[in-house]
Amino acid sequence: NTDIDAHLNVSAASDNEVLSWNGSDYDWVALPSGGNSFGRVTIGGVNIDAGQATDDLVLVAGSNITLEANTSTDTITISAGSTGGSNNVNLNSVDTGIIDVASDSIAFIDSNDSGDTKKDSIADFVAAIAGTGLSADSGVLSASGGGSSFANSDVDAHLNVSGADSGQILSWNGTDYAWVADQTGSSGLSRNTEGEATTSIANGSDGNLSFGDLGKSYALYSVYVDKESWIRIYSDTSSRTADASRNQGDDPPEGAGIIAEFIATSANTTFKVTPAVYGYVDDSETTIPVAVRNNSGSTGEVSVFLTALTLET
Repeated sequence: NTDIDAHLNVSAASDNEVLSWNGSDYDWVALPSGGNSFGRVTIGGVNIDAGQATDDLVLVAGSNITLEANTSTDTITISAGSTGGSNNVNLNSVDTGIIDVASDSIAFIDSNDSGDTKKDSIADFVAAIAGTGLSADSGVLSASGGGSSFANSDVDAHLNVSGADSGQILSWNGTDYAWVADQTGSSGLSRNTEGEATTSIANGSDGNLSFGDLGKSYALYSVYVDKESWIRIYSDTSSRTADASRNQGDDPPEGAGIIAEFIATSANTTFKVTPAVYGYVDDSETTIPVAVRNNSGSTGEVSVFLTALTLET
């Protein structure tokens, strides 16, 4: 026993001291006030050592927390504090507005109206946003006519009826309504004659013409020429160029882009095309390409007139 007492330094102990380990040896220390002692307090997973009589445990109230100590009952009461701030709003005191945080005003929206003056219901909310031409009834937003209605005369004036002739149809000209001739008459199509003349070309030479008034597709009715000549009508200019080396009287290859060709052996010749020949120009072009060879025996212009039913403009 004396060996144990010596190992624990019992000779250094005083009354009411307790044995403690100081990190390298046993040590005798005084009991905390009151004769009670605890070595550690754990709060929120954090260990707080309190093994000395001089150690104090201090509770500090954090944000929005209130601490109240009662020394007579040895109790501590922890309460939630006020949120504070300049935008605290008592919803029961709101009389106007829907939501206006900047001026510390807000409105609470309930499912029904309690009959007070506050905007605390869906019906009040709808009524608050109803403006000119709108009305609110029991939470339903309705739009009225918004002014005087149109009369028949207003519609007639807007559509320029005063400028219309009998049988005309209404069209849009890009900026306004306009009345134009009905294109769906007995046939809905129109017959047109267009004349073009070459520049002065030598006998045996070719000149090129372009016809732009007969449409992109047409039914060819007749061809008139004022001199002896060879006339070829094409679907596109590239076909006319490719056919330039063909000799008069030779048949063109199939699919060469030739609509029709005519050889006039006397001046002032009219060719009646019976039945009519249907022709067209490719989508990339807008005029009918024609080649004319002067066979008159002298230099000069050659005039050609085509008459056709315009099928597509």
